[in-house]
Formats: sequence, C-alpha cells, structure tokens
Amino acid sequence: VDGLYATTEASKRVGFGAMAQVAITERFAVAGNVLVRKVGYKKNSDIYQGTDNPLTSKDERTYTVLNEDTRARHLDVPVVVRYYTKDRHMSGPRGFIEAGAAIRRVSKISTATDKSVNSGDTVCCDNTPATPASRAVRGLVGGAGFQLIDGVGVRVVPEVRYTRWMGETFKSPATATSRNQVEAMISLTF
Repeated sequence: VDGLYATTEASKRVGFGAMAQVAITERFAVAGNVLVRKVGYKKNSDIYQGTDNPLTSKDERTYTVLNEDTRARHLDVPVVVRYYTKDRHMSGPRGFIEAGAAIRRVSKISTATDKSVNSGDTVCCDNTPATPASRAVRGLVGGAGFQLIDGVGVRVVPEVRYTRWMGETFKSPATATSRNQVEAMISLTF
C-alpha cells in the first residue's frame, strides 16, 4: 500500500467565551475562561493498493481517492494566576503577567468523506465522524496584559497568551492539531 496525503486547514481564527476573575490579594488574582472555537480540516488521500506489473505500461494497482472534510468544536478552559503591577485599589491601568493550566475538550465532530476508485464515479458520502486522537488535552498557559477601568467600573482587559498543549486532538497521516497556540484576547468585565 502506498499513500499520498495532503491536508488543508479549515478552522475559524476567531472564537468567543466568558471570563471570571477573583482577587486573592491586592496584587494576585485567579482568572478563568471558557473559550469556544470552531476548527476543521480537509484531507485528500491518494491510496494505491496491490502490485504493479513492471512489464506493462498500465498500472494494475487499485487507485482510491478519499476526500475528507472534518469540522469540530474546541472548548478551552484555562485557569491562571495573575500578578498585577499595582494594587487593585490604586487608580489607573494595571499591567499583569499570568501563568496556569488549561484543558481542551473536542466535541461536535462531523465528517463527510467521498470516495472514487480507479478514477470512477465519486461515491458520496460516508458521514462517520473522524476519531480524535484525544477528546481531552491538557496544556500549560503563560501570558501578559493590562487592565483598564473606566469611571463606571467596566474593565477592558487586552492580553496575549501562549498555550503549549501536551497532546493533539486530531492526528492521522498529514493531519495534526498544532500543540502551540498564541492568542490575543480582549475581555470586558464588570
């Protein structure tokens, strides 16, 4: 069996979620998020099975083409400890650094696969969902940002985070979920 595999990303770059923070001391807080993002990929597989007779010009192997379109949802739950550069009762912007852990859960997996054999008609559709390498993956989180508070008490919190996932949600020939994630976020809190 010989196979050629090619995958293209079909994920959405923007997600949404909710955030909560609890102050522990004047400068330390614990923050948690629930973030949702749609992900997906399209994979093309060219598979040759059997033995080719080298004495003929025709390829006697069975040639199968599979086109897979998989979509899913990532639910990321990071929990971090934040250290602020100013006490929480002091006015003005406060910068922070943060570190913690996260868990990712993959759900709502849908897959459509069509197939053609020996350049024949395309047979559509096998809708068996792709099997993830892991439904839940842990990660380590680090980041930095700052908190701006207006006169009414609304807090605008822009930040940048890096997450290193300890595993992959999808992994098959030519398809793997990235283990490094950088995200820019803006939170509005009260």
